[in-house]
Amino acid sequence: MLRLSIDCSMASTVAKLVGSAVSHSLPTVMAITIRLSHRWYVRTREVSAEVGQMKTKKKLPNDLIGVSGVHFVVSELSRRGLIALPTVKNCAAYDIIATNPTGTKHANLQVKTSFGTRDFWPISASKKIRSGPHDYYIFLRWLGPEERYQGYLVQGREVKLRVKRAEAETKRKGQRQFPAFFVGKRSKGRDAHWAKQWSRWAL
Repeated sequence: MLRLSIDCSMASTVAKLVGSAVSHSLPTVMAITIRLSHRWYVRTREVSAEVGQMKTKKKLPNDLIGVSGVHFVVSELSRRGLIALPTVKNCAAYDIIATNPTGTKHANLQVKTSFGTRDFWPISASKKIRSGPHDYYIFLRWLGPEERYQGYLVQGREVKLRVKRAEAETKRKGQRQFPAFFVGKRSKGRDAHWAKQWSRWAL
């Protein structure tokens, strides 16, 4: 069984560590960030290994695919020197809240994960997509032969606009609505920009 006690225990540990650093210096905060980065790196490796084992036996449940993606993003952002806090399970709005070490900047992140190479992710209807100035979506897909995630970072307002356009096109053709976000040909070259955004993004 995949050990997912990390959702509650690690979140509690992170909150305590960050809270204790509020009145300390920047080096203290950075030291905590390094510690968190190592913890999340170790846990992500464990999750990836268990995910790989389960994938060879049977289809991986969607909730575990989502957990794997969130842990990967938290680990990567911690490695970049950010403080990344996963939200409580089943939080509808955001998966991760990220801040810089001084707490002067933050971002609200939703992570959409696919354990395959398809070029789209199902998503909420455009009216439900968060599109504030601090809202971002991270789309991940697993590249099996390379054993790594490929990521795309897109601002919420661009996600909302693209999904809204797709909804209008679907309605015009009289087809059933299926809100989704696309890369590949339907992104008209924007996916290369989104991939670069993810590889370089920091607060």
